[in-house]
Amino acid sequence: MTLLSMDQLVPGDDVNSRTGADRKEGIVQLAASIKEVGLILPLAVREVGGSDAVYYEIIDGHRRFAALQKLKWKELVPVNVVVADDARASAQSLIANVERLPLHPVDQHAAVERMIEHGFSSDRVMRTLNLTDLQLRRILALAKLSDKVRKAWRDEKLDAKQARSFSVCADVKKQ
Repeated sequence: MTLLSMDQLVPGDDVNSRTGADRKEGIVQLAASIKEVGLILPLAVREVGGSDAVYYEIIDGHRRFAALQKLKWKELVPVNVVVADDARASAQSLIANVERLPLHPVDQHAAVERMIEHGFSSDRVMRTLNLTDLQLRRILALAKLSDKVRKAWRDEKLDAKQARSFSVCADVKKQ
């Protein structure tokens, strides 16, 4: 891993699967998370330019870079420098965006619950994940669903609305 300054990094031209309002909201949330706990994953970059003007093109990490820009990041950025020609860089960028699958809501809710169990205050969780108090309370209620209900939701035998209806009852045996 290498550390680079923000001015040494430039976005690549390749596909980014996240666009529009969802991308903007995601960047706001990502910036809040980075501000709270730091940058977790390094960016993947490749060296480009001539001997007089070397810079690093981002192959994977465009959203993280945008979040860092939003934060006016002054620290060095951790990166993994890869050797790639244009074709390989394009393929790697596409694969990085296509391969990602979002966590199932059951796993998202369990992760938030673990954050609190590990000492994060509700305020810190809300800041880190850019959540409102109501959103956090709903997530924590869903995290307390019985194993049977969570499994049915994960196995798509229930949809999100049906799963939420079980959260009204805190007694897992009655669920």
